[in-house]
Parts: sequence; structure tokens; C-alpha cells
Amino acid sequence: MLFLYCTVFLVILVMFIFTHSYKKELRQRLYKGKMYYLSGLSMYVADKVHKRFRIFNNNDIQKKIQKLEPDKDSRKQVYLQFVNKISIVILCIIFFMILGVFNGISIRLKGDKTVTTLQRPEPGNGPYTYNLDVINYEEDQVMENVVLTIDEYKMSEDEINQELDRILEQLLIKSLGKNIDYKNITKSLDFSNRDFNNVTVFFTVNEDGFLNENGTLNEEQIYEYYEKNHTDSIKSSFSVIVSYQNFDKEFYQPIEIKLEDKQNMFSYKIMKEIGRNCSDNEKNIVLPNYIDGKPIKFLEKKEKESVLFALLGICMGVLIFLAEDEKLKKRLKIRKMQLETDYASIVCKLTLLNEAGSTLLMAWERIIADYESEKMKYGYRYAYEEMKIARYRMKSGISEAEAYAEFGRRCDTASYIKLGCLLEQNIKKGTKGLKNILDGEVREAFADRKLLAKKKGEEASTKLLLPMLLMLLVSMVVIIVPAFMSMNL
Repeated sequence: MLFLYCTVFLVILVMFIFTHSYKKELRQRLYKGKMYYLSGLSMYVADKVHKRFRIFNNNDIQKKIQKLEPDKDSRKQVYLQFVNKISIVILCIIFFMILGVFNGISIRLKGDKTVTTLQRPEPGNGPYTYNLDVINYEEDQVMENVVLTIDEYKMSEDEINQELDRILEQLLIKSLGKNIDYKNITKSLDFSNRDFNNVTVFFTVNEDGFLNENGTLNEEQIYEYYEKNHTDSIKSSFSVIVSYQNFDKEFYQPIEIKLEDKQNMFSYKIMKEIGRNCSDNEKNIVLPNYIDGKPIKFLEKKEKESVLFALLGICMGVLIFLAEDEKLKKRLKIRKMQLETDYASIVCKLTLLNEAGSTLLMAWERIIADYESEKMKYGYRYAYEEMKIARYRMKSGISEAEAYAEFGRRCDTASYIKLGCLLEQNIKKGTKGLKNILDGEVREAFADRKLLAKKKGEEASTKLLLPMLLMLLVSMVVIIVPAFMSMNL
């Protein structure tokens, strides 16, 4: 995998150098993104992909971008958006390829580890399997790959006694339960502590009946004894028995072992040699230097280089590529809301200017001029930008009526389409009745604006539900916890 990571990284580097001057003038004029230095490679890839799949002929994306940026060439904007997405994908691939290279280098630097001894697992952990390459170091070649299963370490009698003493000490402390010491037992004992590796624990109680087998006090028996003897204390006892490898049960089950696999046979020979030279009471096992008269050494299998980084790079690139299209949908939603918000003010301005004696075209130009003077304060407004484009279209030669109708269609909302049609009909049929029409439209626009404000308020209140619930929970905790604490006291 290290070779693959290095190859991919070098291919990207070579292509980056090769495309450094690709469409340089166009990039300087159009591409102002943060990843300008990757734009040459991205444009080169975009052009090759377009030549193959004609991706820039996507009318749906072109229409969306035309709505969002009406004053720019939509085809060029589609191209630049695709170039930007490719730049992000390339950046992701480069990042994860670099991680993969460092991971591969770190694994290679560790190298093959020559081992001469294997450590037995601690008692209770069960056998452990080692995966080793057996090397003939005279010929410097791998003879076999062997899998050796080493049994756990078996303690000597002294070690077993020490371990059992330690467990007994722990049991006696834990069995006290809520009592202070064994000379002042007032509450039940705790006989539930039996979880020790390969060590069996037995609790036995005295036959006097003052203690149950689970360590609880037999209160009825204790009260009867007090009534009869009028004593201040009762003497009793219990025993703890711990057992390790002390089983006398025997079960016979015949088995048959067939060593057909050469690898298993080789492992068997090594294990046989280990068993001949090492006992079960030794923690460290010395591996043999010769098998069948041949000198050997053992190498621990190194880690495999992970393909995770390559997969992460590809997945991340695909997700970001798709996320860029989702951004277009969010921007279109914001555009629609902005158009609906500005509609009432535009119709109101047209009505006021018309009543003040301005022609429809003069009122249109005045609204555009006011927007340009206040643009730094209020920012980019889609409705006013569409009005500017409609005016440019009039200056380029199309009729005023057609420009108004086109304005409504470009805004692509019901209210603006209606306004465009009203203005178009007014130009064709004359200005008579325009005042009444615009007055009615103003009233309707402000009514719609109130509904829109009400809708936004309901959405805002819905979003506040989660913080309000969290505050309620915190308040309940602040009130209830001290109450419970005082009850316990």
C-alpha cells in the first residue's frame, strides 16, 4: 500500500507541475477562490471530464446558478463551480495520501523483528498464538510461516500458595461488607466475591445456624439464643476455601490427530522441540536454533499497511462533491425567502412613484438607483438585481412590456410573475387603471408579508423548543436533587 500511496501522490504532484500554467489568464480573471493554486489542475481535469461526459450541459444546475447570480454568465459559473468541487476532492485525496505515506513509512521503519524468546500468557489468560516467519539465515530465505500456540504460564507450588494467600486476604476484607471488623458484626456478611481467574472459591458456615450460606444473618436464630442465654455476644464462624488446579474428575474421550498440512507439521516439530527444552513453569520460552539440522531464526509478522486512508480520502471527496450541490439548494431557498420579503416594498415604491407622477419606466429606474446607493448597507438583493437586468434588456433593444414579463419569469415566484404580467398588460393597454391595480397589489403584498412574518415566528418558536426543554430539565434537577438529598439525610 505504501507504493500505491506514493504513486498516487507523485502522480498528483507531476500533474500539478504540468498544469501550473494551464489557462492562467482565465484563472486570474475568473477564479478568485482560496484554492487558486489548485485551479490549474482542477480545470485540466474538468476539461477532460467534460470532453468525455459533457457535464457542463446540465441545464438544471445552470438554471439554479442563473437564479442565484443573474448578472453573470451562468455557463461560466457552472464551470467554476465544478472546478471548485474538483479542487476540494483533490485536496482531500492529497491529505489522506500523505497520512497513508506516513503510516506506511512508520510501519516499514519498525522492520521485521527478530525474536529469540516467546513469553507465555499470564495464568488465567489462556493460550496465545504467535504468527512467525522462519528464516534460514545462511540462505537468507523464508522457509515457512508458522503459527505457534503457547499455553499460559503454570505457576509453581510456592507461587500458587502466595497467590492463594493474596486472594484469601482480599476475600476476608471484602466479606466484611458494611461491618467494621469481625469482632463487631452487626450486619450481614458479603459472600458474593468469587470472581478470580481459574480460582474456585467456596464459603462454608458453622452448623450453629447463625449465618446463612450466602452470608446473611439468621435473625430468628439469633433472637432465640439471646432470649435463652441473655448474653451480649454470640460466637460463630465461617470458612473460605480457595482451589486452583485441584480437580479429581476424569473423563475419557478418544481423539485422532492427522497432520496432513506441511505448515502444521513444521509447527508441530517446533512445539515438540520447545516442549523438550522448556517446562510449563518457565515464563520465557527459548526458541530452537535448529530444526531438522537446519539453522533457523524467527521473525514476528509485521503489521499490514492499512487501506483505510485511501478509502477515507475517496469517501470524503465524494461527500464534499455532493455537498456542494446541496449548497445550491440552500442558497435557492434563501433567495426565494428574500424575494418574498422584498416584494411588498417594491410594489409599494412603484405605487408611490406612480402616484407622484412618474411613468412606470421612470419609477423602475428610480428604484434601481436607490438600491445601488444603499447596496453597501443592505447587501445583495435578488429582486433588485433582477430589476437591473430587466432594465439592461430594455436598453439592449427588447420592448418594455416583454422585459417586465421576462422579469417575472426570471424571479420564478407567483407574486413576481403576477406583477410582471400586470405591468406587461398595462404597457400594452395603456396606463389607465394602473393606480387601482397597484393599490390592490400593495394591500395583497402586505397581507402576504404579514403571513410570512407569522410563519417565520412559528418556525423560530419551534426551534426554541429544544433549549426550553433543556432549561426545564435543568430546573427540575436543581429542585429535585436537593429534595432527595434532604430526604436521605
